[in-house]
Amino acid sequence: SVEVSLSAMSTRVSLPALLVLTALVTAACGGGTDATTTIAAAQPPLPTCNTSTISLPPSDEAQAIVAGMTLDEKASQVLIITFQGRRPADDSATTRQANLESIGASTVEEAIASRPVGGVILAGHNVGSLEDLAGLTAAIMEAAAISDRPGPIVAVDQEGGVASRVGEPAVEVLGQRDLGDIGDPGLVAIAGELIGTQLRSLGVNLVLAPVVDVDRPDIVSPVDNRTYASDPDLVGRLAVAAVSGFESAGVATTAKHFPGLSATTVDSHQSLPVIREAFESWIESDREAFAAVVAGGVPAVLLGHGRFPSLDPSGTPSPLSPLIITELRACLGFAGVVMSDALG
Repeated sequence: SVEVSLSAMSTRVSLPALLVLTALVTAACGGGTDATTTIAAAQPPLPTCNTSTISLPPSDEAQAIVAGMTLDEKASQVLIITFQGRRPADDSATTRQANLESIGASTVEEAIASRPVGGVILAGHNVGSLEDLAGLTAAIMEAAAISDRPGPIVAVDQEGGVASRVGEPAVEVLGQRDLGDIGDPGLVAIAGELIGTQLRSLGVNLVLAPVVDVDRPDIVSPVDNRTYASDPDLVGRLAVAAVSGFESAGVATTAKHFPGLSATTVDSHQSLPVIREAFESWIESDREAFAAVVAGGVPAVLLGHGRFPSLDPSGTPSPLSPLIITELRACLGFAGVVMSDALG
């Protein structure tokens, strides 16, 4: 594998696919200074907003990999796919048919071998025994290696507590709300390292955590029991500690769900929420927490599905909104990988 060093990371994580994604992101937004400036100027003014183009120069190796890709391969590299199956070469009739309909191949190994997707995400239905899971992720990596492609991202939601895809016999760890009630960054870092160590042993190299949404005490949101706290300063400090803990175990992290989903009662997995929070209120809550974790070196940020009229008056959903992505990049200074929440 290729050892990657993103400038926003405090540790080194073996993630060739994340490096290639960073190169693709840089290529996509490079040379766009005028457009970025125009977009940012349409927002309410921010005292710390830098409208210059954010650029993270990829390594020579990443640039060489991307330069040798076709347009189809580049498009595939920005996809993280879900699939059916719990073990290597799992091609039971039901699994085969489901995979053929969703990923165009009967097994995930065949999909990886035939199309250079950026990665896979493990869902609860992919997790059986830990031995089978480790074998499955190893087979995914082997399929990419045989095809002479960068090892894909293998991602999973493993926040601790209720949002944990890998259950027993893996060690259970307190969820973010319980850790937030304790309020100890050192304990959060230990929890992250423990989860990360387990995930790394199972072949996972990217965790879709921590949740950086700031709780709204007067709103019962779908992410309510997965948030650390209602204090943005505490949320930011605990999120930074979580990033440090995970990455000390060799697992990269993803801050989510920018720009924040706590100010709605609508589940974004079921319907697209419209979050009508004042811009000033957002600055004093979610923005503060995300700014802290970006400054703390998180390598990836996940955009939650929602419309945020105070950030983008057009109502464009956040993963598609140039204004909201510019807020993250030019105003918060994030130069890593930006991804959407699940599209299925």
